[in-house]
Amino acid sequence: MRTRRKPPPSRNDCDGASRRIVASIDLHGYRKSEAISRLTEFLDQTTRKYNRKGGPCWVEVITGSGAHSIDGPVIRPAVQALLEQRQMIWQVKGTGNACFLVDAASGIVLFEPDQPRDSKVILTDSSSLFPDHSMSGRWSSASAILRKPTTESSNSTSSEVEGEAEAIRQSTKALKKEFDKRRKEEHALERAMSMSRCEAIRKQEEEEKMMKRIVSMSILDNKQALEDEESLQRAVELSKQELDAVKEADAAFHQVIELSRREQELYRDQVWVTDDTLLHQAMALSQQEYQRENDARAKLLRALEQSEKDEHEIDDAELVRVLKQSVVDF
Repeated sequence: MRTRRKPPPSRNDCDGASRRIVASIDLHGYRKSEAISRLTEFLDQTTRKYNRKGGPCWVEVITGSGAHSIDGPVIRPAVQALLEQRQMIWQVKGTGNACFLVDAASGIVLFEPDQPRDSKVILTDSSSLFPDHSMSGRWSSASAILRKPTTESSNSTSSEVEGEAEAIRQSTKALKKEFDKRRKEEHALERAMSMSRCEAIRKQEEEEKMMKRIVSMSILDNKQALEDEESLQRAVELSKQELDAVKEADAAFHQVIELSRREQELYRDQVWVTDDTLLHQAMALSQQEYQRENDARAKLLRALEQSEKDEHEIDDAELVRVLKQSVVDF
C-alpha cells in the first residue's frame, strides 16, 4: 500500500540557492538491508523535525563510490533504487558519484501490506478451563448430582459422557500435536537465525582478514619497490666510480706519453750537451719515466681490481681484457 505525501515536483523546480542541507547521513560500512532501513528512518525523522513549515527539506546521503569494495558499489544502487521507488527528488554529486542530495519532503511513503490474520477456532476441554484438579472434581460432582438416577437416563448419560470424553481426548491430542509442531517450528527458526548470525559474523571476519592481507601485501610491495630502487642507485653509483677510475688511468697514461714526447724534444734541442751529461740526463729521464710508468701501472691495476669486484656490470670482463692487453703492449 502506498500513500502520497504530496505530488512530487520536477527535479529542476528548486534552484541551487534554496538547497540548504539540514542533515546528513553516512552509510559507509553497513550492509545493504541495514543501510536501506537506516535511510528510511532518517528521511522520516528529518521530515518531521525540519519540515514543519512545508517546502523542500534537503539532506545529504553519503554512500561512497565503491572503489575499495571487492564486489563494487553495493549501497549506491540500492539507495538510488529506493529513491526512485519513492519518487523523490534527488541528484548525484561528489567525486565518483559518492553522494546523493535528496529532498526528504518529496515523494511518497511506502507501507508494508496488511498481514493475514488467523481464522482458526481452537477447541479445548474443560480441564484447560479449570487447571486446578479440585475445581474440576467439584464440577464433576455437581454434574453427577444433577443427573437423574433412572436406568434409561443413566445409560444415555454414560454414552454421552464416553462420547464427550473421546472428543476431549481427540481435541487434546490435536492441541498437543499442534503445540509440538509450533514448538519445533520455533526451534527451527531459532536455529536458522543463529546459523544466519554465525554465517554473517564468519563472512565479516573473512572480509576483515582479506582486507588485512591486501593491506599487508601492499605494504610489502612498497617496501620491495623501495629496496629495488636503492639497489639500482647503488649500482649506478658503483658504475660511475668505476668509470671515473678508468678515466683517471687513461689520463695518467696520456700524461706519461706527453712527458716522453717532451723529453725527446728536449733531447733534440740540447745537442750541445756532452755525451756524459746526455747519458746522465737520459738515465734520469729513463728512471723518471720508469717511475711514472710504475705509478700508471699501479693506478691501472687498482682500477682493474675495482672493476672486477663489481657484480652488477656485465661487460666489464671485455674492458679488463682490453686494458690488460694495453698495459702489456705498453
